[in-house]
Amino acid sequence: MENASEVVTEVANAATNTVSVAGASSQMPFIVLSVLSVITAILLVALILAQKKDSAGFTSSMGGMASGGVDSSYWGKNKKNSIEGKLELLTKVTAFFFFVFIIAANFV
Repeated sequence: MENASEVVTEVANAATNTVSVAGASSQMPFIVLSVLSVITAILLVALILAQKKDSAGFTSSMGGMASGGVDSSYWGKNKKNSIEGKLELLTKVTAFFFFVFIIAANFV
């Protein structure tokens, strides 16, 4: 009888192990998306803090500057080729992926 109880215990342990492994594998996409969301959030904060503060950013986007403003200068025309322009583009791309990861995690 002792051998039968040991077999039952081993079978029960094996069954609980497979259930926990199956439960973990079903949560794996959510865990991966959560980790990617945290990484992109930290990267997004770092990219935003690395950018130079634009003193006339909001007013110039709303048409507050005169027609001969920043866009007509050499710097305004070539800003996308500078480090600030690349940081701005990388920030936009990172924000896009952050929102994609968050939305995908809601559907998993």
